[in-house]
Amino acid sequence: MATTTISHAITIQAPVTAVFDFWKVPANHAKIHPLIVNIEEIKSGSDEDGRLYTVFEVTDRIKLLGIPYTVNYTTLMVQSGPTQLTFTTSQAPGIRIKNVMTFSPQGEATLVEEAYYLEAPGWLMGYVKRQAEKSHGRMMANAKALLEREA
Repeated sequence: MATTTISHAITIQAPVTAVFDFWKVPANHAKIHPLIVNIEEIKSGSDEDGRLYTVFEVTDRIKLLGIPYTVNYTTLMVQSGPTQLTFTTSQAPGIRIKNVMTFSPQGEATLVEEAYYLEAPGWLMGYVKRQAEKSHGRMMANAKALLEREA
């Protein structure tokens, strides 16, 4: 297995509460993530440490070697801090992802930082990393445009 880390950061001209509240609703991810075509919330609650969590099913539409296909996977989102979300998921064939997003006030704006940890078979890592970099970069830009328009 190969591992890598990707990071993104963007400043959104909207209050941290508005940005964080938007991101912690799984259905909103379909509004900003370019690969997501559907999200279905499965369950939510509090874990043994009292942290809020949501489990949801994601449907992505991606292209591999120019051929479009659908990928379904389950994601666990945990509110891991007052303004931090941690997402974990596993996908075939052996892809594991942990994504930690932190939302920090910057005056009237919000700094959104993402640390994205990937594990995948070596032969697939280049493709997975490129897809993650491209789609999450677009996701951040889409969130900025949407949330600044609504602010």
